[in-house]
Amino acid sequence: MDYAALNTLYLVSLTLMIALAIAVWRRRSAPGAPALLVQIIGIAIWCFGYGLESASQSLWWKLWGTKVGYIGIVMVPLSWLVFTTRFVRGNMLSIRWIIALSVIPAITLIAVWTNGVDGGFQWNRVELVPPSNLEVTPGPWYWIAYAYSTALYLVGTFSLLTGLRHPTRLMRRQTRVLLTAAVIPWAANLLYMSGRSPWPNIDLAPFAFGLAALLVAWSLLWMGFLDLVPIARGIAVEQMRDGWIVVDHLGRVIDLNPTAERFLERTTGGVDGMPLEAVLPEATAALSLGTRRLNGLECRNLEIARGEGPDKRWYELRAWPLDDHAGHVVGNLIVMQDRTERIRTARSLAHARDLAQAADRTKSEFLATMSHEIRTPIHGILGMTDILLDTELQPEQRDCAERARGATLNLLTIINDILDFSKIEAGKLELAHQPFELRSLVEDTVDLIASAASAKEIALSAKIQPDVPRRIVGDGGRVRQILLNLLSNAVKFTDAGRVTVEVSVHAPGTTGECVHFEVADTGVGIPKAAHEKLFESFSQIDGPSANHHGGTGLGLSIVKRLVEQMGGEVGFSSVIGQGSQFRFGLPLHLPVDGTTS
Repeated sequence: MDYAALNTLYLVSLTLMIALAIAVWRRRSAPGAPALLVQIIGIAIWCFGYGLESASQSLWWKLWGTKVGYIGIVMVPLSWLVFTTRFVRGNMLSIRWIIALSVIPAITLIAVWTNGVDGGFQWNRVELVPPSNLEVTPGPWYWIAYAYSTALYLVGTFSLLTGLRHPTRLMRRQTRVLLTAAVIPWAANLLYMSGRSPWPNIDLAPFAFGLAALLVAWSLLWMGFLDLVPIARGIAVEQMRDGWIVVDHLGRVIDLNPTAERFLERTTGGVDGMPLEAVLPEATAALSLGTRRLNGLECRNLEIARGEGPDKRWYELRAWPLDDHAGHVVGNLIVMQDRTERIRTARSLAHARDLAQAADRTKSEFLATMSHEIRTPIHGILGMTDILLDTELQPEQRDCAERARGATLNLLTIINDILDFSKIEAGKLELAHQPFELRSLVEDTVDLIASAASAKEIALSAKIQPDVPRRIVGDGGRVRQILLNLLSNAVKFTDAGRVTVEVSVHAPGTTGECVHFEVADTGVGIPKAAHEKLFESFSQIDGPSANHHGGTGLGLSIVKRLVEQMGGEVGFSSVIGQGSQFRFGLPLHLPVDGTTS
C-alpha cells in the first residue's frame, strides 16, 4: 500500500475528528454529547498515534506512535458503552461503574507504555522489518484487552437492540441509525482479523470508528437526536391525549405521536420530512412557523377546523419554538388539543339559550297581550263605579263603592306594571320623541298624588329651578310614569313629614347637559341589605313595612329600565328612619325651533 496515501488518510481523519469534537463541544450540554465527545477524542488520538507510527522510519518512533494510539483505543469502547447506556436508559453509568470498567483499560495502558521490543508485561513482541514495517507478535495480555474491548463494544451495541422495542417511534428510528453506525466498526474489525482485508497490514478500525462517529454526530447535531425530542419523555408523549408534532428548523415534520397521527389521519412514516403546510395547511400561515420568532412571541395559539359536515372537528393549536443550548431556534413543537366536544357543547348551550330566550319573549308577549285584555274590563268596572258614586247612596253603600274603586285602581296599577315590564322584556317598548311641557308635567304629576299625601297629612311640594327649560323633547308620558312611581313610593313609605320633588339642569359633562330629577322623603328609609337588589325585578324590602304597604316589586325595576332606555342614569341614597332620595337624569334635548320658555 502507498504509505503516503495512508498517512494522508490518517491526517484527514484526524482533522475531521478535531472539527467534529469542536462541534460536539459546542453542544456538550445535549444528552449523550459528553460520552460522544470522549469517543471522538479517543478516535482522534487513535488516528494520530497510528499516523505517527505509519509516518516514522525508526522503531523507537513507531513504538511511541503505537503507545499514543492505544490511549484512544482503550477510550473508544468504554465511551461507546456510556453513550449507548445514556441513549437507551436515559441516564449515564454511575462514576463507580465507570471506574470499575476502567480497570482493564488502565492495566492495558500500563502494559503498552512499559512494553519494549521484547514484549514486556505480557504484551506484544515487535520488530522492524525492512523497509519500515512494524512486525507485531501478540502477547497474552493483548488478547485479554482485545476480548474486553470487544465485550464492551458488544454490550453497548446489543443494548441498542432494546431501543427497537421502545414505544416511541422517534426512539426506534434513532436506534436504527445508531445500529447502522455500530455495524461499520464491526465489519472493519472482522476484515482485519480474518486477514481478508485488501490491506492486510492496515488496521481499518480507526477509520471505521471515525465514520461511525460522523454518522452519530450528524444524527445528534442535525437531526436533533436526544435533543429536539427528549427520549426520556417519549413514553409520556406517546400516551398523551394531546397531539404532538415536531417540526425542524426547515419547517419539515420529523415526528408525530399516536394522538397526532389519529388527528391528522396520517402516520409518522407517511409525513416524515414533509413540509408542515402539506400536513397541516389550516395552521401553517397563521402560526408562521420558522427559524425566527415573530413579534417576540414565545407561544402562539390558534383554533382550526378540519373536515366537513357531521365529521367536522375543531382543534386548538399551540406552537412553541424549540431552542438549542446556544439559544438558536432549531424547530417548533405544535400541540394539538381536540376541542370538538367542548365547541359542540357550547353551541348546544347557545342554541338552548336562544330557545329559552325565545320562549321568554313568547311568555312576555303573552303576558302583554293578556294584561291588555284584562285592563279593558277593569276600565269598565272603574267607569261603572264612578257612575255609581255620582248617584245618591247611603253612607254604607258609598263606603263599599269607594273601596271597590280603590281596589280596582290598585289592580289597574298592577296590570299596568306587568304590561310595561312585559313590553320591556320583549323589547317592544317604543319611546316617543316629541316636545312636551316639562313644568306642566311635573305639576300635574304632583297633583295626581296630592290627595294621597293629604290623606296622610304629608307635605308635598315641587321645586323647579329657573334654568330648567319649559319645553324639552322626549317621551313625556314615560317621564310622568317615572315621577309618579317614585312619588307614589315616597308617599307610601312616609307616615309623617314631607315629600319633595326638585328639577334642575346639570352642567355639561362627559355626556352633555341633562335634566336632573330628585324625589326626597322623610319616610322609613331602606336597609343597607336591600340596596344591591332594590332595582331588581320582583324585589321588595323585607320587614313589616313591606307587608303593610304591599306592591308587586316591579315599580323600581321599571323605573330603572325606562331611565336607561332613555339614555339616563338612576341612583338613590337612604338612611334608616330618616328617609330616602331617588335621583335620575335624562339627556337634555331642546326643540328644533329653539323654543324653551
